[in-house]
Amino acid sequence: MRTMLPANRIAIAVALLVAVPLAAQGSERDDVHVLDECRLAAQVIRTGHPAPRREWAYGFITRCREIGPAALASRWQETASDEPTLQQLARATTRLRTREVFVAVSGAARSAEHSPLVRIYAMAMLYSFAEPGSSVWMRDLLQPRENRSVRIYQVSGDGDRPNPLGDVEAEVEALLAEIIAAGGEPQVIRVATEIHRLL
Repeated sequence: MRTMLPANRIAIAVALLVAVPLAAQGSERDDVHVLDECRLAAQVIRTGHPAPRREWAYGFITRCREIGPAALASRWQETASDEPTLQQLARATTRLRTREVFVAVSGAARSAEHSPLVRIYAMAMLYSFAEPGSSVWMRDLLQPRENRSVRIYQVSGDGDRPNPLGDVEAEVEALLAEIIAAGGEPQVIRVATEIHRLL
């Protein structure tokens, strides 16, 4: 026989279920230690120093909902980066999807002043913004093989959450079309065309 909970107990249970996740998503300003770590991570990301702390910084910055986006956006404004740094930046970027980061990534993809490598990584990020839960294989973009299309893969659980950016697919398609129409670096045009086709 199933027992019924009084209405006030149900209300308390529901309130607790809602309150716990919200508390877990609190601002870094609620914890002085976390705030200090966020500031340090942002400094390491912006300056690249000290080098041994870069991997930690890109991992920790995803906890920094207030400070993190500006730090990542500043890094996307750099016109050249090595591939290991771009890999770390891309991983962090997929977890801090804010309008500020989206604008910085869009700018990097569009800018002819950025290296082809940065622009290709930026376009891969734009695909993941437009298609939450999916990412493209970077090797397929950087080292294409004849008669093989660019592969995509599913990011576990990512597509189940609401996209904090909303629906940006049309914006991404328009930006890729703009890049294709502008011409320039053949590798960049090829990648823009491939990603545009996947959307």
